[in-house]
Amino acid sequence: PLAAVRRQPILIPMLVVVLAVVAIAWQANASPSAPSSIVTIDPVRIVDTRDRSQVGLAGPIVNGTSQKVQVTGRIPTEDGPATVVPAGATGVLLNVTVTESNGSGFFSVRPGTATGTAGTSSLNFTTGQTIANAVTVALPTTGAQAGRIDLQHGGPIGGSTTEVILDVVGYVAANSASSGVQLVSAEQ
Repeated sequence: PLAAVRRQPILIPMLVVVLAVVAIAWQANASPSAPSSIVTIDPVRIVDTRDRSQVGLAGPIVNGTSQKVQVTGRIPTEDGPATVVPAGATGVLLNVTVTESNGSGFFSVRPGTATGTAGTSSLNFTTGQTIANAVTVALPTTGAQAGRIDLQHGGPIGGSTTEVILDVVGYVAANSASSGVQLVSAEQ
């Protein structure tokens, strides 16, 4: 028993070293990403399923369903059609709000190429709760889903619904002239 107690403290540092070596090896094999800039903008509402004019989507969103939303190019907004996020953007920064849900669940925002059941949650909510969260999601730049995001409502109560509000607060743009991520204001 005494020998076992003395060996345990050695195992933890050894495990840390092994994990560090694996992480370094994984990073060495990763391909570098293109430099990008984060462009912040004044919030623009692109989806509001509560609005009877159905900005961006007809709502509410039903549990177990997934809907695609175009976020690049000229799209419907609360103030009329506008280009909020330019074509070719590689990501979008959103404020996502769920409200008026008639059942507990989760809401996931994923790249437009996503399929199947979401494995992660952007928001968790309870019945009737209004809750918001900042979400950054990658945007596909080619193919049929270019510039789109996938919205999915899930949870334990089949047929439950939730209203959704999406406000764009920024986007990620490829920037070949820089190295790394830079913060850029759209007002410049």
